[in-house]
Amino acid sequence: MLLNFKNAKIKFLPALICVFICLSAFICTAQAAEALLSVDAPESAQVDDTIDVDIVLSDAESLTGGSVYISFSRKKLQIKSITTGSVIKNCYPAVNLENEEYLSVITFGSIFAADVNGTLATLTFEVIGSGEASIKINTDYTEFSGDFSGMETSYISYSTNDAAIKIYQPGDVNIDGSVDLLDAISVMKYLDGETDLDSVSQSAADMDENGTIDEADVARILKKSISE
Repeated sequence: MLLNFKNAKIKFLPALICVFICLSAFICTAQAAEALLSVDAPESAQVDDTIDVDIVLSDAESLTGGSVYISFSRKKLQIKSITTGSVIKNCYPAVNLENEEYLSVITFGSIFAADVNGTLATLTFEVIGSGEASIKINTDYTEFSGDFSGMETSYISYSTNDAAIKIYQPGDVNIDGSVDLLDAISVMKYLDGETDLDSVSQSAADMDENGTIDEADVARILKKSISE
């Protein structure tokens, strides 16, 4: 008895289409999962402080490797060290800390896929300049690889949460990088109730660090503005 292959193909066609649709839906669902790479930094700091900034990866499924790069305000922050977290094995800090455009934080890899939630690395900075300093994930170079059990390595999509730090020096009330007459005027208006100062500006205005902002602080700000 001869088989009718033409009819067999027609009979199996709906089943094949159903399998294709199911696989497509599965792949789309897998690709829809998105990891989150965050910069966890203090909201404010003072010039000459040393601060720690964590690079945190959340909801990364079946992670096998990757590289993380960041960009930061080099006139305000100076990198001192990188300490890798314990969330991933075979995780190494970068050796080049002097790149002018970006900083390579870590590179890691493993033959075993793992779901990752935690701190990849902690960056220690010395604060060297006042104003607002940004620390951003450099998405042009940062990438994460997923399970490579198939024919090709898959890549994990991710979103980012960058950070901005208000850095002040004593007297720089408006956090613009310099101590001048405008800072003294801001404090006088604050004392007269004409304006408000946020917590960072109040810390900058408290020149004698006694916990109180008064006319003595205004005088110190004026004196510093003249000397600078």
